Amino acid sequence: MLDRRRARTARGDVFSNIKLQRMSTLIVYLNDVPDGGETVFPEVGLSVSPRRGNAVYFEYANSRQQLDGKSLHAGGAVVQGEKWALTKWMRTRRFVPA
Repeated sequence: MLDRRRARTARGDVFSNIKLQRMSTLIVYLNDVPDGGETVFPEVGLSVSPRRGNAVYFEYANSRQQLDGKSLHAGGAVVQGEKWALTKWMRTRRFVPA
């Protein structure tokens, strides 16, 4: 997600080499999930349920271009059904694989 320099998230995690290659993410849910599969943002107490046609957008940095710990997220376990999603990463520059 990031080139790591030195930054601290809201949880106190320290990262290094922050160049913010990936500046934001858009997740589009392609189907309804009967149970589970939420996208969870634990630092802000937010949970987004996957519903067909809905989307969630978030940025990784604050207005000072510092890593924003509120962007910490995870995909919850799918309890029933399947989860299909489209993810689009917006980058500060063209991605070049290693």
